[in-house]
Amino acid sequence: MFPTDYEMREGIKPGTTTPVFNTPFGRIGMAICFDLNFSEVIEGLAAQDVELVFFLSAYEGGRQLQRWALDYGVYVVSAHRGGVGIIVDKTGHVLQKGDGNYHPVVIRDLNMDRYIFHLDNNHRQFPAMIAKYGSAIHIDVCRPEAFFALESRSTEVSVADLIREFGLETFKEYMQRSRRLRKAALGE
Repeated sequence: MFPTDYEMREGIKPGTTTPVFNTPFGRIGMAICFDLNFSEVIEGLAAQDVELVFFLSAYEGGRQLQRWALDYGVYVVSAHRGGVGIIVDKTGHVLQKGDGNYHPVVIRDLNMDRYIFHLDNNHRQFPAMIAKYGSAIHIDVCRPEAFFALESRSTEVSVADLIREFGLETFKEYMQRSRRLRKAALGE
């Protein structure tokens, strides 16, 4: 969407949309190089419930990739022309990083049945979920950020099933509800 100034001088046209594609393993989107500097790109992808963003670039991206993953609860997989690939999970943690010399290609299985939740209201359900599902689920609490990732490790139960059964509210839903409550309290 956002070519550099010199690319536009050379005739490259900016994009106007952030397409998301349904695949057998989830909803994917893409960003290219300079796009990483513009929140409009990740916001456009996130508004379409993207789960995995592929980032192709002439520069590595660094912590900006982690910020996108953390702020929007998406996996980010990058490929850099210098051979430094990186895979970032939905909590912003780097799962795998290559280097240009010995490991230019990074490969990692990703559990797409992994959602992000705020601890508020949801944490009270931990004992019941663990008692019922045990090792079929995994709860990754992120402190001091006060959120957690919940993933299913079984074909018998999905995170969507857990949301329904235990009345969980995703991080995104909680933030949307908080904004509505704030507006109502302000009389907007």
